[in-house]
Amino acid sequence: MSLDHSYPSINGKQVASLDKWPVETAYGLLWSQSNRFKPASSLFAMTAPWGAPESWWLQFIVHITPPAPTQCPICQLGQRVGVVRATLPEPTSAHLAPEETGPLVMRTFEVTYSGHPHLLLELDGSSAPNADQSAPLPDLLLIRDRSLEQRQNDSVCRSLQQYESICNFVQDVYYRMDMKGTLLFVSPSCQKLLLYRPEDLIGTLFTDRLTTQENFHELLEILKNTRVIHDFQLPLQCKQSRHLPVSMTAKLVLDSNGLPIAIEGIFRDVSERDRLGTLLEEQTQMYRHSLSLLEQLKDATDQHVLISVVDPEGSILAVNDKFLEVCRYDLSEVVGQNHRLFNSGYHPKSFFKELWRTILNGSVWRGEIRNRKKNGEFFWVDCSIVPCLTPLGHPFQYIWVATDISQMVRTRTRLERNRNFLHRVINAIGEGVMVMDLQGQLLSLNQEGERLLGWREAELIHKNVHEAIHFKRLDGTPFPSEECMVHQSLLGRIFRVEQDHFIRKDGSLLPVAHITAPLRDEEEMIGSVSLFHDNARVRKRIQELEQERDVARESARLKSEFLANMSHEIRTPMNAIIGMNDLLMDTPMNEEQEEFCDIVRDSAKSLLSLINDILDFSKIEAGRMDIEEIEFSPITVVEGCAELLAAQAHDKGLALMTFIDPEIPKILRGDPGRLRQMVLNLMNNAIKFTEEGEIIVRVQRQENEAGHSLGKDRVLLRFSVSDTGIGLPEEIKERLFEPFTQGDRTTSRKYGGTGLGLAITKRLAELMGGSIGTEVEVNQGSTFWFILPLRLAYPMAVGEEGNGRTILPGIHVLTLLGSRTDQEILDCYLRAWGLIHHSVLYSGNLPERSWQQLTQDLPSNSAVILHLPGQALHDPHLLQRPIPGGSLLHWIALLDQDDKALRELAAAIGMRTCLVKPVRQEEWLHCLLRLLTPVNSGEVAPTPPPWSHDLPGHPAMDAFDALESGRLVLLVEDNPVNQKVTLLQLKKLGYAAHAVSNGREAVEAVANLPYALVLMDCQMPVMDGFEATHAIRKMEQASFRHTPIVAMTANAMKGDRERCLQAGMDDYLSKPVAPDILLKKLQYWMPRGTHNQPAIEIQQLRQLFGEDDGMVRELLQQFPASVRELLDRLWQCIRDQNGESLHDTAFELQEACANMGAISMSSAANTLEKTVAKGDWDQALLLMDQLEHILRQVEQYVQNYDSHSPLNG
Repeated sequence: MSLDHSYPSINGKQVASLDKWPVETAYGLLWSQSNRFKPASSLFAMTAPWGAPESWWLQFIVHITPPAPTQCPICQLGQRVGVVRATLPEPTSAHLAPEETGPLVMRTFEVTYSGHPHLLLELDGSSAPNADQSAPLPDLLLIRDRSLEQRQNDSVCRSLQQYESICNFVQDVYYRMDMKGTLLFVSPSCQKLLLYRPEDLIGTLFTDRLTTQENFHELLEILKNTRVIHDFQLPLQCKQSRHLPVSMTAKLVLDSNGLPIAIEGIFRDVSERDRLGTLLEEQTQMYRHSLSLLEQLKDATDQHVLISVVDPEGSILAVNDKFLEVCRYDLSEVVGQNHRLFNSGYHPKSFFKELWRTILNGSVWRGEIRNRKKNGEFFWVDCSIVPCLTPLGHPFQYIWVATDISQMVRTRTRLERNRNFLHRVINAIGEGVMVMDLQGQLLSLNQEGERLLGWREAELIHKNVHEAIHFKRLDGTPFPSEECMVHQSLLGRIFRVEQDHFIRKDGSLLPVAHITAPLRDEEEMIGSVSLFHDNARVRKRIQELEQERDVARESARLKSEFLANMSHEIRTPMNAIIGMNDLLMDTPMNEEQEEFCDIVRDSAKSLLSLINDILDFSKIEAGRMDIEEIEFSPITVVEGCAELLAAQAHDKGLALMTFIDPEIPKILRGDPGRLRQMVLNLMNNAIKFTEEGEIIVRVQRQENEAGHSLGKDRVLLRFSVSDTGIGLPEEIKERLFEPFTQGDRTTSRKYGGTGLGLAITKRLAELMGGSIGTEVEVNQGSTFWFILPLRLAYPMAVGEEGNGRTILPGIHVLTLLGSRTDQEILDCYLRAWGLIHHSVLYSGNLPERSWQQLTQDLPSNSAVILHLPGQALHDPHLLQRPIPGGSLLHWIALLDQDDKALRELAAAIGMRTCLVKPVRQEEWLHCLLRLLTPVNSGEVAPTPPPWSHDLPGHPAMDAFDALESGRLVLLVEDNPVNQKVTLLQLKKLGYAAHAVSNGREAVEAVANLPYALVLMDCQMPVMDGFEATHAIRKMEQASFRHTPIVAMTANAMKGDRERCLQAGMDDYLSKPVAPDILLKKLQYWMPRGTHNQPAIEIQQLRQLFGEDDGMVRELLQQFPASVRELLDRLWQCIRDQNGESLHDTAFELQEACANMGAISMSSAANTLEKTVAKGDWDQALLLMDQLEHILRQVEQYVQNYDSHSPLNG
């Protein structure tokens, strides 16, 4: 059983080890009846001064007052429990005199005892006595010497008294708590700080009333690491539920083993400190802000204001940075110097005398001064000089504050000059000018106004104008002021009068025409201005000008008629000459005859070019050249020009190449005809003035550096033609673009020409909003270029930004080309299409081993492009050299000319295909697609480009076959020679034709036979082409037919093409007509692939519906309208370049046409779908035209269904 919580608990099992307890603790057993005492060994040491435990006990027992016995809950016997404390003098101290021993030494003992028979029996091992037995009750004694502790307690009490006195005096709260947070002590100052009494807090947890668990745990965590905290900020909960911010110090109290047993420290009220800290922070922020403002003010001052400080003698004491910056001096050069250092000599001495007189009197001087900089330049300042005064009012220094107003003075001077200039201009105007204020009073009158009115400006100034010169009508009645021009203009309107009168100073009337307009300063009305002139003189001059205008118009009309007649009269025989010569060249001739024909052909073309240049230049000079805006492909235009002149370049041994930037939009809007003319002019010049080397035509995007007007829907393209020709000296460069100008006389004699080509090109570029220029050097070649802003056809369409598209990713191509330029152009194309390309400059004599090394690493299904020059025909080893790769590689031969022998050689050595320079961009692409993309069963092969039509070498069909197949052409031509030329051209191209001599015969012919196409001359006897076309169109309205009519006219003046189209014709050809141009028109309006293919396979419908003609007729009547709707949707898809929607619509059209038996239209729709899938929108436009043409055939078939029995089966 535990006798005291301060000592180890004692039970029966521990009695045997009593002797092991510390010396200051002793145990003894005692039976009070027999006074038997059994001490523990430690008791002997404790009571040794008294002689023995028994003697000590005898002295001590008198102090024991046994308490009443209580009942033991275990053995049901009585027991006594008590604690006795007694203080005894040390025996040695009691028997010695005070002078020998000093102060009496007292010892304090504490005895805890218990009379407990149950415990005794357990100790002795005997059984417990019965309750009625009168066995003596044992006493268990626990004795402890408390002397030292008592003395310590006394010392502590005294210290506590001192401590409490200190704690009551200071405002901080001292605390002590155990490690669980139980407050063991709180100083009395807590009542003042926290409104709690110490007894309210002692014994309670720190977290119960004062703070939170989180704050206490945070405190413990910090103490574990630091053992001491000097400023732990936390709020304490006061008694009145308010929080008090305190700074808490804390340290760990350790026991003798170094283990923490308590925490002590102080609480300090920091609310005032926090308030002052907040106030300090606010003031600090304010001071920082003020300092920042001062710094900004200084920066602003240094940026704008010049400041200097001078003494009374004018010596400079200090200046700011802006002063030094403006004056261009260093600080050391200025300080100590007199302000006269900056005197410019502009102001007189009296100016400075007045300045010094003002500031010496203590006043501020303000004015403008012109000073001089260090480098001698002058500058103006708006200056204020402020004197700093002593208490007696005497200046002891001056602050010079100035603003640099040099720019303002310059502006003011310029405005003054402009004002004087404007005044001179107004006086020089041949009309009277009056300026009035808001009240209608005169402010200014120019010299012409003074002359007309007879008044001097000084006589009318500030007088009401209406009352002075405009106060009565012609009949003398008063003229109301509200109807006066001045009044009208002050209402904010421009007032114009063609016939009016003013009253001169002498009273006479001045007939005038005048215009009066309000004057505004921004939005504020400030007055009005009136311009007037003598109406009688002006009307006379107008009549003279009208007469001159009528004469000029008549002259221009006669000139235009003359040019039109000359054009027609010259082109008509020229058509015969060129046409017959072309036909003659196709007949067998000897070498001399071929030479004569070549001369005739070249001379005729030169003459035609001369005529075209003169006509074009005359139209431009007369301002009658119109620029149209239609959709076109710049790639097709430029590459078509190169193809047209390729033979001419090859004849001179020149390499002709084209490069079209793959990022250029495919479809643009502009004038393709004029663009073609400009490119051909530059290319013709390049070929003409280049004897050897190469000519490169480039089209690239251009950055807008020249200030062209561009919107979001426009793109800037640079067209250039570079050659390696003779070049030009710099002095001739400036006049190259003037009419009839060439390099020099020898150039004109040697190369010929009119000198109009560049002038026309320049004027056309300017008409199209562009610019033109050149880069030339003598004997270094030249580059002529022009830049045009062209409108995007589909600004919002996907893929509009260019032709560069990844089509063949991962496929390898090796190029072996002999020209570095060819190499660079092709590399750019291949890179844009996503191919992996390798380039080798090939000179034509590559050893066989090198061929093997170059191609051995190429994977299968790769392409090799090899330049095959003309001299390859003379290489005896070429046929014996095997092409590396065999069937695994696709070899493409690039030829300089379309030579049959070269093609045969290429085929003999294993080339898959041949391409002839200049090669179109799309031609490269289609060739690579055809070779490198396998065509599976059911797939349509890539559509060939529009220029790859088969050459017409087949015999011409007779008229009957042509009529049956819908291929018969009607030629309407009054000139027998031209009629024969055109018929022979048509025959040579494989077309059958009928010919008539005037418009009336043409109308009759069309009424009798369904011609597929009409070639119509415009100027003919009996009935011209326009009247004939009108009659044919009127006749076709009843039969619902539409026969394509193409004008063939020698007129090439402004408006001729538009007039033909307005008359109902479908297209236009200008004579003389080249065979290739005629072929393109024929192929466009009668496309191949529909030769012998009826518009609708009627038998297919009859197999579906039998002999039910009513059902067939009903379906046929509904079919064109449904196709029209689908075609409109397809056109919209092409405008938007919406490939996905076009795919669905084309498939829908394909199925609908196939079900109706319109096989040719179904096939064309399928081709359109495949073409767009490859991204070829140019070809898609051509296919849409073909579909439109087939639809017209379908409409004609449906209209004629009942009247054509062969079609009914």
